[in-house]
Amino acid sequence: MQRLHLRKQRLRRQIYAVTTSVGPGSANLTAAAGTALANNIPVLLLPSDTFATRQPDPVLQQVEHESNLTTTTNDALKAVSRYWDRATRPEQLMSSLIRAFEVLTNPAQAGPATVCISQDVQGEAFDFDESFFEKRVHYIDRPEPVAREIDLMIETIKNSEKPIILVGGGAKIFRYTR
Repeated sequence: MQRLHLRKQRLRRQIYAVTTSVGPGSANLTAAAGTALANNIPVLLLPSDTFATRQPDPVLQQVEHESNLTTTTNDALKAVSRYWDRATRPEQLMSSLIRAFEVLTNPAQAGPATVCISQDVQGEAFDFDESFFEKRVHYIDRPEPVAREIDLMIETIKNSEKPIILVGGGAKIFRYTR
C-alpha cells in the first residue's frame, strides 16, 4: 500500500479501498494510513475486526487488549484516520460509509477513512434500502484565486530580477492552467 502513495500525483483523482484480515493485517495499515493522512490522499480502509458477539474468542491472529475487550488492533488507526468508525451491526454501514465518502471527497479534509467491520457482521444479511446503492454525485468546489492576489503576484513578478514561481502539488492535481 505504501507504493500507492508514490504514484499519488498521477492518480490523485481516484479513491482507493483496502481490506485486511483481523489483527496483524490491520496493524500493517498504520504506516500507510499515516502517509495518506499527511499527504491528504483519500483511501478507504476496511479492516476486519473482532467478533461483535465475542463468542468465538480468541480467533487465530486476533490481537486485543486483555483488560479491555473493546480495544483492538484497529484502534491504532484512529490516530492516522480523518474518519474512523467500527460497525458492529450491518445497518451501521449505511451512515458510516456515507460519512466516510464525505471525508474522501473533500479536498481540504481528504485522507484515510477507516470503517472497521466485525467478522460476524461481514457474514450477516441485511435488507439495505435501495436508495443506499444509488449513484451519488459529490461536487468538489475549488476556490478561484482572488483578483487582488493575482494583481499582487503580477506586480511582484514584474519587479523581480529573476523571479521563481513555486507551485504546490495541488496545481497539478487539479489541473490549474491559468
